[in-house]
Amino acid sequence: MKFIRRGNPLNSDQQLRPILQQVAELERVLALVRQSLPTEVAACCLAASWSGNQLIVAVSSGAAAMRLRHCIPSVIRHLHETGVAVDGITPRISSALLPGWQPPKQLQLPDSACDAFSSLADEVSDPGLKDAVLNLLSHHAKRRP
Repeated sequence: MKFIRRGNPLNSDQQLRPILQQVAELERVLALVRQSLPTEVAACCLAASWSGNQLIVAVSSGAAAMRLRHCIPSVIRHLHETGVAVDGITPRISSALLPGWQPPKQLQLPDSACDAFSSLADEVSDPGLKDAVLNLLSHHAKRRP
């Protein structure tokens, strides 16, 4: 059986073509924004849209929005250097773009770590540090099945 490879069928739809071009342009601008940001902040930038000459960037948290605000002058410079006309950038927290609820992780110390902390508690002479290590051990002992 012979398969004929064709392009994206959506590209041939005359009504969808302008929307697809707009999406591609927004993805290109978002990629430029991410390039000019530190890795941790870039990972929090989820989407972009235009409001006039103002770029709206959807971010995952308030902390990410604040960090993006601090980087806005350098991002605008980078966008201007690459030919994107932008007057300003507004971060928006967008919980709708975040993944759905996930159950909390059940964190446990491995047995080897518990043994190491137990021997550390026996060797430590500082009473405050010894209490902290014993508190850690008792806390994780409650989580054991």
